[in-house]
Amino acid sequence: QEFGCFRIKPYNSPACTAALRDLAVKKIIFKMSEFKLAQEYMRVIAKHVIQDWENVELLTPTSESKGETPYSPESAFELLMHSDPDMNLASWIVEKAKSIT
Repeated sequence: QEFGCFRIKPYNSPACTAALRDLAVKKIIFKMSEFKLAQEYMRVIAKHVIQDWENVELLTPTSESKGETPYSPESAFELLMHSDPDMNLASWIVEKAKSIT
């Protein structure tokens, strides 16, 4: 069995820092719910922290396999939003990104 391999950027990269700052402002201006804030945070992580991946496969709604899924910010967002909550994938990715100096 193969495991996915993620290429991630530092959490404190200029692009991620700017996106998180913008998200904080949007939260206040648009009075975002906690759910919407979590969704938008996942979008930031998908776009600015995850850089690429290998051996990652997103299943179709009918759980059909179509082989390896190419990285894109949209597919990364889908992965983060629909991954097994017990895996805590997003937290793991953020933890690793914060450890990069």
